[in-house]
Amino acid sequence: MYVYEDKPETYLDKNGWTQKSPMSDEKCILMCLKNCTKVDGLDKKQVERLVNEWKVISDNTPAPPLPEDSVAYDGHN
Repeated sequence: MYVYEDKPETYLDKNGWTQKSPMSDEKCILMCLKNCTKVDGLDKKQVERLVNEWKVISDNTPAPPLPEDSVAYDGHN
């Protein structure tokens, strides 16, 4: 089972269900790069370099806003 490096923020939707907060496109790209560090046929050093570059980019990008009908919650469910 995957253990989050940093747990995603969560919120409660209008029905009271816990949802993961939306992530930026940059964070999505970073997660995809992290998932392919051990894929055959890719240069591992290149992927590690890209991960490091996109980590800086994603850290400096604000997260998208929560849906309008959501309730703020950060219980990390």
